[in-house]
Order: sequence, then structure tokens, then C-alpha cells
Amino acid sequence: RQELFYSLYLAALTLFLVWGTAQWLLSREPLMGAFAIRQALALGYSLGYMGYSKVFWVDNPFVATPDTLTSTLIIAFVASAYRFDYLMLREHRPNRWALRTIDVLWKLCPVYYLLMLLGETRMALSINMGFVLLSPFLALLTACTARPSSAFTDDTSPVISKRALVSIYGLILMGLSVSAFPAMGLISAVEMSLQGFLFYGLVSGLTLLLMLQVRAQRLHQQRSALERQVHVAEQAARLETQRRIELGSFLAMLAHELKTPLAVIKMVLGAPSATPAMITEAGRSVRDMNAIIER
Repeated sequence: RQELFYSLYLAALTLFLVWGTAQWLLSREPLMGAFAIRQALALGYSLGYMGYSKVFWVDNPFVATPDTLTSTLIIAFVASAYRFDYLMLREHRPNRWALRTIDVLWKLCPVYYLLMLLGETRMALSINMGFVLLSPFLALLTACTARPSSAFTDDTSPVISKRALVSIYGLILMGLSVSAFPAMGLISAVEMSLQGFLFYGLVSGLTLLLMLQVRAQRLHQQRSALERQVHVAEQAARLETQRRIELGSFLAMLAHELKTPLAVIKMVLGAPSATPAMITEAGRSVRDMNAIIER
């Protein structure tokens, strides 16, 4: 039964990874790229946690042991989760100090690796675990300080509401509690909590995937609406350009047709003494001008 659970779990993570990678290739959004990296690292550390990495391990002093590789992937996964949270929450303009704290957390990854190189792997993982426990609380608190949708204009409003954002991070916090509290000895471990990190990876991955899917659909709707507005504006601009061209052509034609009658009238008015024939010709020119105007 455990092998079946592991197979379904890895299949789900692979599906999340494929979806995130495809969305990133289509949109090139940093948030989608961060999700794809997060899921790739989640799949990697899950393979190590389940013991599958030992199948590919060779006894070589220059190759990291499976345990070291798994520890490395866990730290990288946690850092990628911090980075994703930072990019996600940044769209909602929360409290800047809370957001900066999350930004600092993912940048601590090199410090953990330095501790591992110094032989303090247990210390690095313990500190990392402490920040893992802190991260969902901080992310939830940061989400609570996000601006409501009414504070944004239509062009800058995030596609995910503040209420949905807080609910998402509340679910992630619940999923992490199943794994982190027993791991830190805060509550007694039960059978379900022994697989807590796997449960957290699955819950958080599925929750974020659903959120990103809704976000992608709404972004697509916004882009479609914007494209329609641009199309209408371009069409109006083309009609205005055409109207000006037609108006220019009309004025050019009108000037051409009025040029001869006006020349005759000017000649009559400029003559020292107008003869009856000249007056008759001027009257005919005036009638011609009236006919042109009334057409």
C-alpha cells in the first residue's frame, strides 16, 4: 500500500511540475517559473526521502551521498518556497517589512550550505526547519496585511482577492503543521504525521496549482479584454484617419472648384469700370458657387 501511495504522490508532483513548466513556457512569468522550480525541487527531495535516489547512487567519493543530496534538496526546496511566496505576495502590496523578511529568508540558503560544508549538517537542517515552521505564519500574516482589491485601480488590481490569498496560506499552514510540529517534538507523532512532509508538499502544491490556474484564467480574461479595447481603439483611430483623409480630399476638391468663380469675381472687382458683360459673368460665377455649396 505504501508503494502505491508513493507512486500516486510522485505522479501528482510530476503533474504539478509539467503544468507549471508549460505555463511558464507560455507566459514567461517569473511567478510561474518559481512554481515550476519549487515543484522540481519538491519532486527531487521526495525521491530522496522515499529512498529512490539510492538506486542511482554510485560509491564514489566525489559524488554526494543520498542523504546529503536529500538534505541539499530540502534546503533548496524551502528556499524556492520562500521565493515563490515573495513573488506571490508582492502583487498584493502588503506591509513592506513583512515582505522584506520573506525576501531575506530565501536568501539564507547559501548559509545553510556553508554549514553543511563545515560538517554542521544537522545544525543547518535544524535552523532550516525552524524557518520552515515560521514561514507559513509569516506568509499568512503578510497576506493579512495585503491591500484590499478596492485599494487598487482596475489596471493594477491583483487577480486573486485578499480573502482568497489569506485562505490559501491558511490551508498551507494547516498542511505544514501536520509535518513540522511532530518533527520538532511539539506534538506526538502518529502514522499520518510520519509522512507529514510528503503531505505538506502535496497539499501546498495542489493548493498553489489551483490558485495559479484561476490566476492564469483571470489574467487571460484581462488580456482578452485589453486586446478588445486595443482593437476598438485601433479601429476608431483608423476611422478617424479615414475621416480626415476624406475631409482633406473634399476641401481640396472644393478649393479647386471655387478657384475659377472666385478668380472671375476678383477680376470684376479689380476692374476700373465694370461693363455689363463683366457684371453678368460675375453673377454667373456667384450662381456657380452657390450650386457647388448646395451639392
